Amino acid sequence: IIDLRVPNINWDDVCRVMDKMNTTTYGSGCINIYSKLKGAKSLKLALPEMFSFGASSMENANGELTFSYSNTFPNKDSPEFNDPGMIHARENLTSFTNFIKKKIMDHDMSWFGSELPDIKSVNFIFKDILRFPKKKDSKQKDLDKAPSIRIKIAKRNDEWKGSFYNDYGDCIMNEADKKDIANPSPAFCKFLTMGAHVTSIVDVSAMWYISGSFSVPFTHDEAAVENFEVVKLDGPRIRPKKSRDPVVPAHKRTRKDEPQPIPVPVDEEEDAVFTPTPAPVVDPVVVTKEENDDGSDMEVDEEEGGDGKIGRAHV
Repeated sequence: IIDLRVPNINWDDVCRVMDKMNTTTYGSGCINIYSKLKGAKSLKLALPEMFSFGASSMENANGELTFSYSNTFPNKDSPEFNDPGMIHARENLTSFTNFIKKKIMDHDMSWFGSELPDIKSVNFIFKDILRFPKKKDSKQKDLDKAPSIRIKIAKRNDEWKGSFYNDYGDCIMNEADKKDIANPSPAFCKFLTMGAHVTSIVDVSAMWYISGSFSVPFTHDEAAVENFEVVKLDGPRIRPKKSRDPVVPAHKRTRKDEPQPIPVPVDEEEDAVFTPTPAPVVDPVVVTKEENDDGSDMEVDEEEGGDGKIGRAHV
């Protein structure tokens, strides 16, 4: 998985675009994209935590409903706009777009039988990955607005592809929900709503040439919906105080409500590094009390006949 929050990704180093276009009987074409990373096949990208516009559906040429959801970057007046991870993600997606456009330039004659004079001509036949809103008084992009990314929810083997989790690592879409492909309002529509904060991992496996234009679909692979409880599918959603790392697999995350180990303080007068060791068998101790800085009691284990130093504290 490639984390888009890291700076200056060199796409020639991490992915490979095939030279051959696989054509279909309908006149469209597909160019496969593979990952160069060891042990990976398709290119997987980890997006930062983003604001979701919710899931939407449309009817394809066969009369079937297809679903997708859109995530958007923060606006310029948002404190998250200048977050380094957000900045790197926008820059990396822009460089990935330019990387794909150059591939189209290099293979223009073999892919669609027409020579392109310059890179600007590719803009007319390429659907942008980062989608900017249009200005009200024209059809030009409003680059001052936040761009969004559309993520397709695909079907594989008669079930919805990919998984959804909350930030505790709980799966919020069970096996029955994944097989419910005939439902006009699938389970993911309950939590992929306007205003949800979603951290997605997407699959980028191909570039498509359909009806005279190129596009690179981002397909849903895994996503975490922040502060979403399994038992409250229709309950309120609160923005989290801290985001999780999207690259950590969901099934390996630790629940926030689990007790965490408490470090044992080290004598400040000593420069030793504390290393946990099995507790030794000691003589009975006399328990005295001292006060913490905040006035609360602190029990101190003091060995009889010892030098009075603090050995182990329990607040």
